[in-house]
Amino acid sequence: MVALLIGAVGFLVHYMIKTPASPYQVAFSTVGEACSKDPDSGIKGLVLDRKSGELLYCGLVPGIGGSPAGSGGKFTGAETARVIGLAKSLAAKDGVSGEDEDAVERLAADIGRGHGFEPPSLAERVTAAAGPYGLGTGLVLLIGLGLWGHYTQEQ
Repeated sequence: MVALLIGAVGFLVHYMIKTPASPYQVAFSTVGEACSKDPDSGIKGLVLDRKSGELLYCGLVPGIGGSPAGSGGKFTGAETARVIGLAKSLAAKDGVSGEDEDAVERLAADIGRGHGFEPPSLAERVTAAAGPYGLGTGLVLLIGLGLWGHYTQEQ
């Protein structure tokens, strides 16, 4: 019951303190993968190729023309060039590593911060995790205790 309570409170607090998503986001994908997902997947920024650092486009034939994957966010042309330039320079050797993705995402967050969008606070990130994990753990324990009680009671 405590885990259920923690999960419910986590969800409640999370939605009370949740800030709007920044339109200055960067995601990494591969050709074809970004476009096969739900177009309303919530990516509010640029979607870059994990191998080359280039901006990904969705078209009839993967990798050839079309419209940009993701919404493009609110990056200006110069900001888009900075983000893509960094991603391409980091991907020049062996593609974009996890550390490289973090560097590009930090640049995008810095650009967003310059436009007044702060990244989610620690409290927002903690409550976002505590809510589903607390509810899930609580439900599993509740069902497990119910089954244990049912099968271990004396007949």
